[in-house]
Amino acid sequence: MSKHKAFAAEVDALVTSSYDGVAVHEKMIKDDIRTRSYLDAIENNPELFKDKIALDIGCGTGILSLFAARAGAKHVYAVDISSMIERASMIAKVNGLSDKITFIQGRVEDVDLPKVDVIVSEWMGFCLMSEFNLDCVLKARDRSLAAGGLMLPNKTSLHIVVIEDAEKRKEKIDYWDNVYGLDFSPLKPELFRTGFLGTPSKDTVLSQAVCVLDLDLQVLQASETSIYNSIPFRLAVNRKGTAHAFLAWFDYHFTGGHQEVQISTGPFSPPTHWKQTVFYLEPPIEVEKSDAITGLISFEQCERDLIVRISYEIEAKAIRGSGWYKVGCME
Repeated sequence: MSKHKAFAAEVDALVTSSYDGVAVHEKMIKDDIRTRSYLDAIENNPELFKDKIALDIGCGTGILSLFAARAGAKHVYAVDISSMIERASMIAKVNGLSDKITFIQGRVEDVDLPKVDVIVSEWMGFCLMSEFNLDCVLKARDRSLAAGGLMLPNKTSLHIVVIEDAEKRKEKIDYWDNVYGLDFSPLKPELFRTGFLGTPSKDTVLSQAVCVLDLDLQVLQASETSIYNSIPFRLAVNRKGTAHAFLAWFDYHFTGGHQEVQISTGPFSPPTHWKQTVFYLEPPIEVEKSDAITGLISFEQCERDLIVRISYEIEAKAIRGSGWYKVGCME
């Protein structure tokens, strides 16, 4: 077995075991903002589904497939690698929709599918990219989406700011300086390489937000990996404070129907199960309202983790720094 295939098999095993149980699906379904965004995009735009063939990638419990069938889809193909698909089929049956949905267990790349009119998928992970599902969604689009077909969601974007976060930094990192009178500081370097999930208040934000990734899933190619490397940014500081961390989040959009739906997972919106991702600086930097923080950010896959690399500077103050951070696919 090649190294690539061995890695793919390992990831498949991880995903399968992670999504076999109810708990992870409960967390997602009970995220009302997340689930209702799909419900509204599908059922409030029935013209996108009426008498159409739909594909649900990573269907889990099948809830998006059920929405599509209820909105009038002629047929839905629901694909998932985990054993939860067996219970998804039962759920469709007890809801009287089993004749409208075909459930298929396997990797969507390996499944034979007809041409479809709509692809719906909730592929986004923490910091948008952590679950590495986008490539398989794009490949399925290229293979199965009919000309003029629609991706839902069809646009996503990733945003960053700098924040003050002294209290959480103390709790997560500086705590290890004195643990019951003992010095545990050798643990800290690993923590400075960790992307933490959190929901900092909007009052912690020190800068204007900037978009560093803007993805159109109708046209984006899986081969366009360069778009994730060395992305320049410029953050205009809008108040004096201590910058403890960069904060990242994503937005996603459903367009193409008469009612568009847009959701932000950022600090200026109600929290979702995705939260935001916090990248702590070492050391923190003092900033003034007139400052501009410039730099580069990159995203890459390393085994099962998303690696985020950030370099930054405040040229007027000769302040420079860099760091890399792991973001896992599970909380």
